[in-house]
Amino acid sequence: RRHTRFRNVTGVQTCALPISSQHTLHSLLASISISDNTITSFNLGYDGIFISPDNFSSIDISCNRIENTGVENPGQKGINIGSSNTLSLTVNENSVTNFGEGIHIQDNFDYDATLDGQSIDISSNNCEAYTYGINVNAEHNTETDFWTNVNDNTLNNPSFGKSLSKEGGGDGIFIEEYMGSKDWTSSLSVNRNSCNGYSHGISTYSSYFDELTINSNNSSNNITDGCRVVLRSEEHTSELQSRFGISY
Repeated sequence: RRHTRFRNVTGVQTCALPISSQHTLHSLLASISISDNTITSFNLGYDGIFISPDNFSSIDISCNRIENTGVENPGQKGINIGSSNTLSLTVNENSVTNFGEGIHIQDNFDYDATLDGQSIDISSNNCEAYTYGINVNAEHNTETDFWTNVNDNTLNNPSFGKSLSKEGGGDGIFIEEYMGSKDWTSSLSVNRNSCNGYSHGISTYSSYFDELTINSNNSSNNITDGCRVVLRSEEHTSELQSRFGISY
């Protein structure tokens, strides 16, 4: 059963929920909200929620219960977002069970205009996923501030202790961000998450950021690192060492 009104989607259904939409840059006031759904996906290879929107002011995916009851597939995603030029992207309080990836976000931002900034907020989700609990790939080539917050999520690899071939297949939280310019504020916050049974609990890759906060996370039963931070530029590495007193 699916109810749709003013780009809000609520209800109960037993199939994947795909949404694909394109708008011009003049339609940045448009928004998408998907909330309070119970979604059971039993078809091999289908994602629980898949959206591919361009040029929206906000996307909000919250309080959904998504379960894969079919054969497990490492490429299957509970929530899959491929967006461009979204000002505010929120994925909060969802429950995702038995998927290859819990939450997957591919975000590109190149809307070159005077804006208040862009934000991604992924908080208070509970994911059981075999490869990545949360996987964020973001590229920003514009003169605007950018914030990413990944806080208070619980991420478990359900195969831990059961199948050696699947243990440590990916990361509890994987974040890769590329900033086209260091002249604008970029902030990454990863706090109070629980990651269990992955290759790395938390992995971050970045070309540049102004502020990095990784605090009060619980990373257990991971194959290699609890937390791994990789910086792509020598200038960035030197500045971070000076600012935080880090040695490598």
